Amino acid sequence: MQVVAKCDELEVVSANALADGDFAFYAICYPQENSNEVVAFVRALNPTRVLKKAAFVGRFAGSLRRVETPDLVLDSEIDLVLTIDELAILRRSAYDRLFADLDELAAAVPTNIVQLTQAMPSLPIAEESLAVLTALGSELSSVARRLELLSADDGLAEISPVSLRTALARHGESPDEWFNGSDEVLLDRERAKNFLDVVEGRWWTSDFQRERRRADRFRKR
Repeated sequence: MQVVAKCDELEVVSANALADGDFAFYAICYPQENSNEVVAFVRALNPTRVLKKAAFVGRFAGSLRRVETPDLVLDSEIDLVLTIDELAILRRSAYDRLFADLDELAAAVPTNIVQLTQAMPSLPIAEESLAVLTALGSELSSVARRLELLSADDGLAEISPVSLRTALARHGESPDEWFNGSDEVLLDRERAKNFLDVVEGRWWTSDFQRERRRADRFRKR
C-alpha cells in the first residue's frame, strides 16, 4: 500500500535498466480528482519478459509487418487493484507471490541496516537516522533491495565523517547539514535517499559540461 501511496517518489527506470531488469510486477496508477487517493491496477508480470522471448514483433495492417521492438508490453489483464488502504484481489496466486516477496524484503530491513552500520565502522549514524532508513526500507521495496545489497560492498569500510564531508562538498552539498553535534550522520527521508546514492557512488559530475548528475542505476563498466 505504501508503494502506491508514494508512487511519485519511486526511482525512475531508464530504458537500459528496463531492458536489463527482472521485474516482479508493474502497476498503472491513477490519482483521483479532489483527493490524495491513488488507485493502482497491478499485473504480476514482468513487462519485458515477452520481448526477451520474441523472435518477431509485428503489426497487422493489411499485411504483417515488422515494427520496432517496444521497451515493454502491458497486458490486458489485472491481478490486483490497490488504494492506500484497500486491496481487491482478482487473482489469489498473484497476491501470494507478490506480497510474500515484499514481506520478506521488509522483514530483512532491520538486519540489513545493522549489517550496513557494521560495514561502515568509521561512520557513526544517528539513531534517528537509522529509524528513517528502517521506515523507508519497510515502505519502499527499491530501498529495501538497496540496503540488502549495499552492506556487501567492501569499499564502505573506508567511509568516515571526513571522507563523507569531502565527497558531499565535491558534489555541491553543505556537509554540516548532514551531521549533528556529535559528528553522526543526520538524515531525514529525502537525505536518506541521497545518502544511499552517495555511498553507492550514484552521484557524479560530467567530464566536459561539469553538470551534476545522478545515475539511475548502479552498473559496473
